[in-house]
Amino acid sequence: MAIINLVANGGFETGDLSGWTAVNTTVTSTHAHSGMFSAQFPYGAAVASLSQTIPITTTGNFQLLVSLAKFGLQPSPRIFITLSYLDNNNVVVGTALNIEIPYGSIPGRGAWREVIQITEMAPANATQIVLTIQKPVSAINAPFVYLDDIALLSFTADGTGGPTGVPGPTGPTGPTGPTGAGPTGPTGATGPTGVTGPTGATGP
Repeated sequence: MAIINLVANGGFETGDLSGWTAVNTTVTSTHAHSGMFSAQFPYGAAVASLSQTIPITTTGNFQLLVSLAKFGLQPSPRIFITLSYLDNNNVVVGTALNIEIPYGSIPGRGAWREVIQITEMAPANATQIVLTIQKPVSAINAPFVYLDDIALLSFTADGTGGPTGVPGPTGPTGPTGPTGAGPTGPTGATGPTGVTGPTGATGP
């Protein structure tokens, strides 16, 4: 089984927001879940968001992973994570996930909240999925929020297999099977006359 991360630049290791549509969001090296960089929602009341539209080729479901942390003494703001299925005309044809990260539930620096969720099945006419992570209008003293290691995993059964292993030893020969019930074949041709044997001893 092949596992593929469909999110582009989910760890922000390009050092920028390549692959994302962003509002009031920056990339920082101040704090990261892994690697060198993470995305940062601003301090204070301002709204902020990250969004990415991802092509899909399966009607199965997906696994979402997001790591969240905060910096500041105040409780973290609410964060909303949504995934929506779109068709070729960019029309919403289904909801994959709709998550609210509650107020005050994101830990401070040195700890991260891991979000791991399985989406609803994709409709047959879905060709894209839109991932949006949003901070709504918050308190004027709301802390910075960090986002890192964002992944949308697709599980496929048609991944490339590994190299063929060394053949094992030949197993023992099995027992002879029963004779089939076919008709007896024709009698073969008579062979040549053999050499005359020696004369036997004279009897009494």
